[in-house]
Amino acid sequence: MIHCYSRHRLRDAQTEVWWVYVHLGGYGEIEKRLSQLLAWTVGPPRIFVAADSDRLNSIHVSLTQKKIRQACEGRNIPFRILNKREIENYLPASLLAHANKTTVLTAFLKLTQDQRDYYEMKHGFRLLNTGQAEIPPEQINLYDGVNGHVRRDLCGGFGANVFELFRTKRTFLRQEDIERLCPREPNEIQAMLDEIERIL
Repeated sequence: MIHCYSRHRLRDAQTEVWWVYVHLGGYGEIEKRLSQLLAWTVGPPRIFVAADSDRLNSIHVSLTQKKIRQACEGRNIPFRILNKREIENYLPASLLAHANKTTVLTAFLKLTQDQRDYYEMKHGFRLLNTGQAEIPPEQINLYDGVNGHVRRDLCGGFGANVFELFRTKRTFLRQEDIERLCPREPNEIQAMLDEIERIL
């Protein structure tokens, strides 16, 4: 995203190791990891937490959201929870085409933006022995109008490493693609980068 939005100051600061990414693990690890980071910090903490929402639809409140909010607000640490389910849901079709999952991509492009936002990109739906896709209970209404063969084609997803496309195919990523994927909040990613830059 830094490359996509031409945020040269952030890129240069990262190159100079003025800031680093630290993976906090699963949502259950956040409090422990934040405590460790704060213990290592000299002076006021300069930490920003960005997290997947893990939401299954637009009104779902996930355990991840609750945990991140509680851990960060309790320590006065700025944070941002993505609107979409996971960071992979921000991959535009131009990058997904490089995943070599033509059947899944064709089915994915038949979904509405809301349906794409909460689809499990890595593994997709689970294929039942009956040959039908298993839709999580929280998503029944969301995918209600989707044709049965489209649901089946969405089983298996784009693969566990689909997020790597952000790195390996970043030259194909365009700011307008990201903003088109975020009609509710087109400046979501820009706002997150702004917050990181303010901390620096």
